[in-house]
Amino acid sequence: MSLAEIHHDYVQGSQVRLHVARACNKNGDSPTKTVVGKPRKLIIFLHGFPESWVSWRPYLHALSDEYLVVAPDNRGFNESSQPASPADYQMPLIVADIHALAIYYGATEATPFTLIGHDWGGIAAWHFTARYPKLMKSLVTLNAPHPDIFERAIYTDPAQHAASQYINRLRDPGCEARLQAIGLETFWMSLFGPHLARGAISITDKENQLRAWSRPGAITAMLNWYRASTHGVPDEIASAATVAEPGPALKILVPTLVVWGMQDPLLLPCLLDGLDQYVPQLTIERISNAGHGLIHEQPEQIIKLLRAWILQH
Repeated sequence: MSLAEIHHDYVQGSQVRLHVARACNKNGDSPTKTVVGKPRKLIIFLHGFPESWVSWRPYLHALSDEYLVVAPDNRGFNESSQPASPADYQMPLIVADIHALAIYYGATEATPFTLIGHDWGGIAAWHFTARYPKLMKSLVTLNAPHPDIFERAIYTDPAQHAASQYINRLRDPGCEARLQAIGLETFWMSLFGPHLARGAISITDKENQLRAWSRPGAITAMLNWYRASTHGVPDEIASAATVAEPGPALKILVPTLVVWGMQDPLLLPCLLDGLDQYVPQLTIERISNAGHGLIHEQPEQIIKLLRAWILQH
């Protein structure tokens, strides 16, 4: 694995300032640097809830020799701007942030880039790719459902409907008070404790994340991704016949790799069903011994998948 240094940039997004981690090594740290006379292929990693760029650190190190690899703190997270209103987290604004990053780091139709997203970062990546396919070399999502399939499953699939109840809890106005009552460290351990025990996350990263969460407004900013979302969970499931078929707005026209941890208790494998109707150039890799935190649980396996995918695309 590369001993790349991590440099930190601040990039103007859609009315927010985005903190971005960028891996730099012997090939140079400028976005305009080349490898063997050729432009370095750009890869942007997008994290999920309630994480930060740090979740991608092993991936930045692993891929930095060959590629220009960057990972922002999504708006509302860690060192990026944290606007207070849910309206500031609507998906068109998040897509505009990604577009600003892609352009800043040199993506053009002539030099397209690869976008990789986990959880909410993956959902944002679906939306971006549908909006800007000509900027894209390829797309990779990890346990991040296609938004149209997710919407339908929430309404019609009993198991996914039950598994999605956490969304309503996170959207609830009293969520911040409940998290403060149980303690942020207890909440952190409930999500990341097993990864800490395995050494996939360090004590230092835990402490830094807890400090970030403790800043005024930080928890609300992260929760606003859910509060701005159209994916509310109804009280009861509906008949599939009563749920409108989604339109073609989120058709994905670039080669797409979907990696799925099959033990995910929140986002079930049913969310892979029918995906090929939206993604003609689709590859699915199922990881049987991983769950929702697959990027922490199986980093070596996923890095191997990414290397092979990016080399081919």
